[in-house]
Amino acid sequence: MPITIKIEKDRRPVLSVNDEPWIEEIGLRIPIDGRWQSDCDGEIVGGGWSEERGKDEIGTYRAWCQDYSFREEPLLTLHLRGYGDAVLVTFELHRELNGLFQTDSFDDPTFLAPTFAFRDELRFSLATFGLGPSGDGYPGGYWPTIQTGRGHGELPQEAFAPLVCFSERGAVAVAPANYFLTSPLVRIQGGVGRGLHGAVDFLPARTKIETIFVLGDDLPAALMRLGDFLLARSGKERPQPGKTSLTSSLGWWNAYGGYYTELIRPLNGRELEGVIESLSNQEIPIGYLGLDLWYPYQEIGQAIHYTP
Repeated sequence: MPITIKIEKDRRPVLSVNDEPWIEEIGLRIPIDGRWQSDCDGEIVGGGWSEERGKDEIGTYRAWCQDYSFREEPLLTLHLRGYGDAVLVTFELHRELNGLFQTDSFDDPTFLAPTFAFRDELRFSLATFGLGPSGDGYPGGYWPTIQTGRGHGELPQEAFAPLVCFSERGAVAVAPANYFLTSPLVRIQGGVGRGLHGAVDFLPARTKIETIFVLGDDLPAALMRLGDFLLARSGKERPQPGKTSLTSSLGWWNAYGGYYTELIRPLNGRELEGVIESLSNQEIPIGYLGLDLWYPYQEIGQAIHYTP
């Protein structure tokens, strides 16, 4: 079951599953000269499409490319590479961009490329970032959440990634494919935007912003294929459970001086050694220990000294 790229009569690309459009209205929305511009407003104009074939670290692909101009000057090129069960969407800048800053927040990102819509009848599952807005007092943020829903109207206001759109006919996972630490997905009017953190103010020419759409039989399969794709692009293989103690043996985790427990029940080194000795005496096959090292404190959350 492939995910295919089709160019519609309005020259917009569509990603289809079993000849049914799933991802539509693929475009861009970026701030230029102090105001947001999009390929729908008239000043950013897309040219004709060209087609090419090739092979890279992922595999054999068929690609479609479209050049965009802003006020008749070259701006960027959109590349869509189809690998059968995945499509890599890349925007490559032909000029530097300044003044991109929005706010110091993932929830208000800059450089939305691509923007897209998914069919309203599709359900979604996503993971929010857990990061608060600028000025969100100490310690800031919130517990990240897994959220599900149906259609754009139920998407959260917070930044998220990855996003999986699914039905009984399959699932498509969507995630940034580069600049992972600064790249959120966000809800926009009528769909989703893949952006950069709102504090990013400058992008040099030849910058590439990449987003991957991966097809699977169901939600878990799409996420696994997404992981395979990202691992392959980094020259890595999926680790086998027996090759690391984290997945081949039993672990024991402790909030050692934990953020929420230190004031209630402090834990020092002697007590920790007693816990480990007790686990050993019970012949519990512990392969590794995980310690949440918020210890000791001068003020909650501010470690002043730690000796391993």
